[in-house]
Amino acid sequence: MQKIKTKRKNKILLVLGISIIVTYVVICTLLALDNSSIKTEEKKKINHFLEIQEEVQNDNFKKINKSTTKQDQETYMAVIEIPKISLKKGLYRLESKLNNVDKNIQILKESEYPNIDNSNFILAGHSGTGRNAYFNNIHKLKNNDIVYVFFNGKKYTYEVKCIYDIKKTGTAKIIRDKGVKTVTLITCKGDNQQKIIIANLLKEELLNDG
Repeated sequence: MQKIKTKRKNKILLVLGISIIVTYVVICTLLALDNSSIKTEEKKKINHFLEIQEEVQNDNFKKINKSTTKQDQETYMAVIEIPKISLKKGLYRLESKLNNVDKNIQILKESEYPNIDNSNFILAGHSGTGRNAYFNNIHKLKNNDIVYVFFNGKKYTYEVKCIYDIKKTGTAKIIRDKGVKTVTLITCKGDNQQKIIIANLLKEELLNDG
């Protein structure tokens, strides 16, 4: 009788074990497919953005940026690329609901666009875990690493010049050369600190040049 109970118990444990394994595999597969789908969609949107950018004229940017249609609000208005950490991500307009650090890399309202003289293009992103932790690896950046911004028909090439940490207080003191165009990357570092990365403009070139 005891042997029968033991066999039944072992069978139940075996079935439970198999069920757990199958469930785990199914979840992992679904997550992998979902991530693959997201990456594919992202690539399509970036490629579409770059195709349009080759035809963009500087004097029509303001009209494009002020568009309030849902389709335009969900269309990228810039792309950031950081080869060192294999990041290439589209950015939404300031007015877009998707321009939010919980949904994407966010263009902060204090930003000045790259086509403005001596501008500071300020971007914030999450670190840590999760699908939207786009700045999770920017701690790997060092001085002289390159950051590209594609915007308004041009490719802006920036070089990292300054990296520092500050206390997280709700505001970020940005130390930069105000005589050059810069891009500033901001992310959280632990519970009470933020990492600031400043990159200075090296050159800008037309996307359809040549």
